Amino acid sequence: MISSSKLLERAISLYKEGHFQDALKLLDKITDAEFHIVKHYHRGLVLARMGRLEEALEAFKEIHEIPARIKGFDSGSFLHAYYASLGSLLQQLSKIKNEYRDDAITCYEYALQLKGTDARLWHNLAIAYIDLGMPGEAIDKLKRAIDIEPDFHDARYSLALAYEAIEDIDKAKEQLEKAIETSGTSDIYEKHLATMLVRASRYDEAREHVEHVLLTEPEEPEMLGDMVIILHGAGDFAGAARYYQRLKATGAELGDKWLDKVLIELQDAMVKED
Repeated sequence: MISSSKLLERAISLYKEGHFQDALKLLDKITDAEFHIVKHYHRGLVLARMGRLEEALEAFKEIHEIPARIKGFDSGSFLHAYYASLGSLLQQLSKIKNEYRDDAITCYEYALQLKGTDARLWHNLAIAYIDLGMPGEAIDKLKRAIDIEPDFHDARYSLALAYEAIEDIDKAKEQLEKAIETSGTSDIYEKHLATMLVRASRYDEAREHVEHVLLTEPEEPEMLGDMVIILHGAGDFAGAARYYQRLKATGAELGDKWLDKVLIELQDAMVKED
């Protein structure tokens, strides 16, 4: 008969290799009470990765109390991992039911008491506050994440979003530029920077970023739409019309009310020219 420790070891290995169903089957075979906590912790992780979020939460709820000593694990590290994982799960569930968001924040805060140098956890906590519509509360937490890990470009991007939400465009721009600098793949950041500057009517600053993206993605709908707005704002209706035709050729529907208004004005101008 295979021991519980061997079953757990093999299940974790399968889980890391992406064989979630097989890992779950092995975990369900563990009956040793001494492995109750780690069994259900890993069941929660596996079920979450499988997208079975409610079942994952039920697995975590099987862990009623974590003792001072856990066979094969450091109790403090396990507590940190448990509350970090539970917080992440609750944050995912909060997109379905808002009621989970406060619990996610509580879990993150407790995990950070155990290990305050976890940059990813500070970032996750900040995102929970942004999702709550409290970007001001997120800013200091994102700064903590960046202090711990200066090249954490996702945290810089999130910090930019928080600054943008409180309408501090200069600080948002600074963080997006740093995210571009520290990231190996910066397209998402540069696109957001371009569109943010367009929204702020800072067309000259936006244009260089739009043009840079269009060099490698000449049919990128959002950037084509931004260029329509930029050229329209500069009074270059002919240029705006050309980019509008390129945008139409992509077949994309951006659902942008601001762009729609510009396009109506452009179409009116084009009709008058005819």
